[in-house]
Amino acid sequence: MPLSYHLFTLIAQWRLDALALGVAAAGACIAGRRYLRQNGVDSCPSRAACLTLLAVVLAGALLAEWTAVPLGYPAAAGADRLLFARGLVLGAFALLAGALLYSAIRLALLRAEIRSHAAAERTLQQAKAEADRASRAKSDFLAVASHEIRTPLNAVMGFANLLAATRLDEHQRSYVGTIATEGRRLTSLINDLLDLGKIEEGRLQLEKLPFSPVETAAEVLRLFGARAGEQKIELRLSAEIAGPLVVAGDALRFRQVLVNLVDNAVKFTSAGAVTVGLGWEFADGGAAHGRLAVSVQDTGIGIAPENVPHLFQMFMQADSSTTRRFGGTGLGLAICQRLVRLMGGEITVNSTPGQGSDFAFSVPFPAVALPAETPADPAAPRRRILIVDDQETNRFLLDVFLRRNGFETELADSGAAAIHLAGSRTYDAILMDLQMPGVDGFTAATLIRRSETGPRRTPIIALTAMVAPGTRERCLAAGMDDHLAKPLDLRRFKAILETQLAAADTPALRSDPAVQPR
Repeated sequence: MPLSYHLFTLIAQWRLDALALGVAAAGACIAGRRYLRQNGVDSCPSRAACLTLLAVVLAGALLAEWTAVPLGYPAAAGADRLLFARGLVLGAFALLAGALLYSAIRLALLRAEIRSHAAAERTLQQAKAEADRASRAKSDFLAVASHEIRTPLNAVMGFANLLAATRLDEHQRSYVGTIATEGRRLTSLINDLLDLGKIEEGRLQLEKLPFSPVETAAEVLRLFGARAGEQKIELRLSAEIAGPLVVAGDALRFRQVLVNLVDNAVKFTSAGAVTVGLGWEFADGGAAHGRLAVSVQDTGIGIAPENVPHLFQMFMQADSSTTRRFGGTGLGLAICQRLVRLMGGEITVNSTPGQGSDFAFSVPFPAVALPAETPADPAAPRRRILIVDDQETNRFLLDVFLRRNGFETELADSGAAAIHLAGSRTYDAILMDLQMPGVDGFTAATLIRRSETGPRRTPIIALTAMVAPGTRERCLAAGMDDHLAKPLDLRRFKAILETQLAAADTPALRSDPAVQPR
């Protein structure tokens, strides 16, 4: 029989089983398509795909009829075999249709999931980019604001220190002491705000320079001597250390921790004493390494046990009334904890309400030996220092301070002038501002280094109010030897200047990592 006969027979007999299967498959495809669209999936099987699926099933039914009834074979004969063959082929095509439908739906869902993940990732990337931009804007603002505050503050504190060294009566000395004390408090607050951002972003790097912990602690106590005298409390230093101890570390950060702890102790103590304790524990590796144990004890108001866990949280204080009674930002202890952790230690507190508090921490330090000081030869020529700064007030301050300490000075008001002077004369050291019109300090230092001849490397120390992230690294890359932020601690500045001068005169000392800038 011709193929058309079987087709017309199929249609004439309304092969309901084949037609029902095809319609069911196509209907399932259409229903699945509608379900996917209702659930937000756009990549669904098209209507053409559904109709194609219907055609596949109908073709399967026709093939089953044609296969089971060979040409010329009576339809009545072998009816059982005919039904079996037709059912077998139709079943196979039904499984194929179901598999195609299932695969299409799974593919659509998978594509939708991938698009959803991609959209979520794009959203996260955009949010991160916005957060990074906001963080950079905050850092830039803080850096600019800090620079504008530090520049005049450097002059105020510097001249207050110089004025304190002159002949003053008791009242005048008290006024100058108040200026210096409040200036240091303002500087400490600025440093805390900037350091907090650096620590949170992992950008704060510690120096590794020699310093005496005992001398640093004594200096901190002298800083609070006037306040303690007004409150009628005693300041004590208990150093359980055999002989002089000099360690290699970040004296500025160590001092910052002590200042914050002693400031709190004095603030919350109305009677009694504040005691700073120091101890040295040798490590197993030998006498060259150990841990410095520090404690700050007071006989003040103490802290309730339920408030202790909140002490080291930023902008938090033990009691809401504390700010009204004593002032403060709630940053000091948070900064202390982060700095101590950065130095490799942990800070703890024990306190009893009404009896006082005991803050303690220990940090590892390598012990170093400083070169023996040689007495100054009165007949030796005075050291010549080049001061480079576009601010006349800053030049005047450094000029007066250095001349009082036995140095000769020359002044340059720009980077271009510094390059010219350094090329025509020899200086024992150069003090370089960074932000100057025209040729800035980075460029000036680089060009001075390139033009250097002779075995001696002239120390170049950056003195700047610029404290943006990476400033110190840029200074070292430009050929400078150290970096100090304004307002200057004149004692620390003098110590670093003398260290750099000694290192320049002694090449072996310059190679010592303990005196290298970090």
